[in-house]
Amino acid sequence: MAGGVTVAQFEAMGKNKGGRPRIWKDPKVIADKIEAYRLKCEKEDKPFHLSGLALALGTTRTTLVNYSEKGEFLAVIKRARTIAEAAVEDRLFSKASPVGAIFVAKNGYGWKDKHEIEMSGSVDINGFINKMPGGDSEELETGIDALEGEIVGENELLE
Repeated sequence: MAGGVTVAQFEAMGKNKGGRPRIWKDPKVIADKIEAYRLKCEKEDKPFHLSGLALALGTTRTTLVNYSEKGEFLAVIKRARTIAEAAVEDRLFSKASPVGAIFVAKNGYGWKDKHEIEMSGSVDINGFINKMPGGDSEELETGIDALEGEIVGENELLE
């Protein structure tokens, strides 16, 4: 390439391939900062949540979540999310909030409201037909027999 830089040369220079340069290059650095935020929350009896973590890290929640898509940061961010979820659940359950517990169960664990009704017994169709105006089970059987006599082969009616 005349006057230009090849992709291999660009990568060798160690420059960013596009977009903003990364805030953190080493997952250990962010892991240490996450742990510091967790300890601060614990000490101050405040909930650990991703928005608060993002503020403590000097970034946004969206950026933090986007870092979880980068392979080397996946485990670190996933752990932070799990800590945040556990903190929310603890607060919901410890405050004796059934609404909060139900919300977490449905949205966090996929629970659904489901009612199952089991019925047993039988239905007397003849008794039902006899109670209908002009209903007589013998007349019904006679009518069914007459219709069956008109059927030829499979579902072909005589004309």
